[in-house]
Amino acid sequence: MDNTISQSSTGSSSSPGYSQGNGFWEGYDAMQTFFEETFAITDGWNLISMPKTTIDYHKNVLYPGAASDAFEYTGSYVTAALIMNGTGYWLKYAGDQLITLPGVPLTNDTITVKKGWNIIGSIGSAVNTGTIIQIPSGIVVSSYFAYNGSYSVAGSIEPGKGYWVKVNAGGKLVLSAPPAFAPVAVNNQQQNELSNLNVLTVQPQGKLAKGHSQQLLFGKAGQESSKTDAYEMPPVAPSGGLDVRFGSNQFAEFFSGEQKEVPIHIQSNGAPLELSWTMKEMAGLSYVLVEKKGEKIIAEHKLKTGGSIILKNTENYSYTLRVEEVPLRFALEQNYPNPFNPTTVIRYDVPLSTRVTMKVYDMLGREVATLVDGELEAGHQSVEWNVPQSGIASGVYFYRMQAGTFTETKKLMLLK
Repeated sequence: MDNTISQSSTGSSSSPGYSQGNGFWEGYDAMQTFFEETFAITDGWNLISMPKTTIDYHKNVLYPGAASDAFEYTGSYVTAALIMNGTGYWLKYAGDQLITLPGVPLTNDTITVKKGWNIIGSIGSAVNTGTIIQIPSGIVVSSYFAYNGSYSVAGSIEPGKGYWVKVNAGGKLVLSAPPAFAPVAVNNQQQNELSNLNVLTVQPQGKLAKGHSQQLLFGKAGQESSKTDAYEMPPVAPSGGLDVRFGSNQFAEFFSGEQKEVPIHIQSNGAPLELSWTMKEMAGLSYVLVEKKGEKIIAEHKLKTGGSIILKNTENYSYTLRVEEVPLRFALEQNYPNPFNPTTVIRYDVPLSTRVTMKVYDMLGREVATLVDGELEAGHQSVEWNVPQSGIASGVYFYRMQAGTFTETKKLMLLK
């Protein structure tokens, strides 16, 4: 693949070979020192960038305490000796710390991107993603993604960070500092669109969590389901980072009424993981988290309101989200076949978990059989009545379903 990020004009024209000098460079070096800033680095993998012009862009000069090489994305991860403006890089640290970057903050940058996924850099001030100029217009087809121990949708490009973005054609992205004293607004459009969806959250347990978590969203199909690129996730983080996504490679899934099972792919950062859920929208659909060991189902967790489980941190365990349609109201259907001998099937709908009874009566109102009596889960249900060879004569009978305040009776005919 040739999905490379070209360096910005600022980065290309800088002089990474200079670390000190005389005349102009002595003055520039003094200016760099004046503008020195500290940036937070977290334990593990970070997406970083150089938001300043500086004299020396070597990774070992800017990030001397890193525990790994710097990696840029060119269709795969490759090592980079220089941390250039306009490009984002993966860099690993052992422990949280603050690093100091010299240089003069960039007030704007024009970043060249190629078709597909790119890791872009930042400038010296936060930039609302909604204000980034696309050349040509409309080439960005994904969200902007930050990484802080796990992926999250970013509303702004923060100094010193790197960000994933996908474009449908080569072009340029222009980042500019906001006007003086103007607040940096967060781009909430997509967050608002997804705010009513159900949420799966995966995070390390207890003290190991450090605020790192990955969320997956799901719900009933609507207009959002046509925006598939907008919910696609970037390439998986390097080994050792937490990464959670649906098998579709998306962070949001939209379901219609048909039964469907979607895998959940989980890359662990080595810590024990907890998966929790918050249910906001379930109209007409039932959701089950299926836990498997190999091909064998070992647990099915019905997702209602909220709850959590501890994920098994072994390779042969897997998890899927199963969804199926549930009725919106109670209903009792006509038995089939009718007339019958000796077996007939009665279908009925239960829109919520409740106690259901179904009994058969003769023409005099005497109870002949009890077909259903107990707590049932929401769903499309059916029961079979297999009439014994003796004790029940041919004729007309009535079957009655009761569930809460719902009661309905239908007639059937037995012919022997």
